[in-house]
Amino acid sequence: KFDALIAGNDMMAIGAMHALLQAGLKIPEDVSVTGADNIQLAEYASVPLTTYFSNMFELGNESINLLITQINNDKKVHFRQRNTIIKHGNRLHHRFTH
Repeated sequence: KFDALIAGNDMMAIGAMHALLQAGLKIPEDVSVTGADNIQLAEYASVPLTTYFSNMFELGNESINLLITQINNDKKVHFRQRNTIIKHGNRLHHRFTH
């Protein structure tokens, strides 16, 4: 038995929610479902979908800058990625650093 499912993207999360509902499970009472990438279709899922968004351009740009810094300075560098968690249905938007 499981009580949560984290999908690799929102389309997989929506498909999983469909299968879970057909199996007679309730979302989020029986199983919590989270997607990733915040596609526009997530707003229209039959059950509100929690998803998160990572700015991939920002992540790639910062990764290259950190790599160059580490090569040039031969020291460890750190990076904190900013993500946005979105709960569709009640329009909760929460920004956090992970």
